[in-house]
Amino acid sequence: MKKINWKVIVVCVVVALIAGFIICSNMKEQKALQESGKRNVYAVLPLSGPLAVWGKQAQETIDYYLKKNPDAPMNLIYIDSEGNPSKALTALQSKILDEKNPIVISAVSSISAALLPFLDQHGGFNVSMYTKVSPATATYKNQQRISFPILTEMGEKLIDYMNKHYKTMAIFYSEDELGRLGLNAMKEVFKGEVIGAYSFSVAERDVRNTVVKALATNPDAVFVISPPSIGYRNVINELGTAGYQGGILTNQGYQVTWVFQNLEGMDNVMFPCYDILLDENTSEKRKQVMAELSAEGLDLNCLRIEPYNAVAFVDYMLKHNIPFERSEILKMKTFEGIAGPITFTEDGDAEFELGFCTIKDGKIVSMEIEEK
Repeated sequence: MKKINWKVIVVCVVVALIAGFIICSNMKEQKALQESGKRNVYAVLPLSGPLAVWGKQAQETIDYYLKKNPDAPMNLIYIDSEGNPSKALTALQSKILDEKNPIVISAVSSISAALLPFLDQHGGFNVSMYTKVSPATATYKNQQRISFPILTEMGEKLIDYMNKHYKTMAIFYSEDELGRLGLNAMKEVFKGEVIGAYSFSVAERDVRNTVVKALATNPDAVFVISPPSIGYRNVINELGTAGYQGGILTNQGYQVTWVFQNLEGMDNVMFPCYDILLDENTSEKRKQVMAELSAEGLDLNCLRIEPYNAVAFVDYMLKHNIPFERSEILKMKTFEGIAGPITFTEDGDAEFELGFCTIKDGKIVSMEIEEK
């Protein structure tokens, strides 16, 4: 008679019990959630890794919104993407399991692109930030998704500005999707001469030799293209340390006090106003938020417009029982974002007006850009 391997049987039973416990727990959680009238909303953000500085700002912003809006009918669940598409997908799959029609807020084009096929299979809806329908997401252009992207209109203003003011340019770009796409785009739209392109890692700390090599070509301006990261910050600050007096243009405008550590002497920098700045043109809604932040002793530069608008949009949809379908969203004339009204294009990209900032006398101020 064949000997019974009781150890194997015990292990199998334990595994089955654990699996059953997890499934039952998930079912209980789902039932409790349904009874509370709330929906699970997953926020896939880079909470660790080289992009963590941005992910944590996004998390702080979402937490701030939910604190100020306790009636938001959602159960927010954070998932750390680690800035890695495959890890983001695996982490999301382990959380969602067999949940139908999940709502997912995500950031960065490559991350959102990795999640879309899975969400498509589960009837999910994606609210993406800092991304646009790009080659990576074109396959899922008709997917149920909307995006709060880097603004096309702002890009056009920036292109017009640099073509009017500069004849030569050196480009620093991060060694990732955003950096490479940005580099190729800049080569196409800049009417002057790109006299050098220099790559750097988002985690790179010593960029001095790269900056020195670029400045030796004596460019009229430099353009720095990267996600918010350590490498990006160090390139910007190395340009300031080197005393570069040409134009410094950048695609990022996040937590500017963290990026521009040496504000004095950097009056030649220009960047998009993604952070909420308080000046004479600030809307009443933004002034109220700024006052609340100041009263609570929070960093006035940590609040990010895109995460705020993303979670506010989901809140609005849930409270008004609007189906998470792009066709329904396009029926909305406008959605009131923190920086003003937002409309959506047929492709699902948000359109709203923001401006540019510069540094004057060591302070961050709005920058007027002449129209074409």
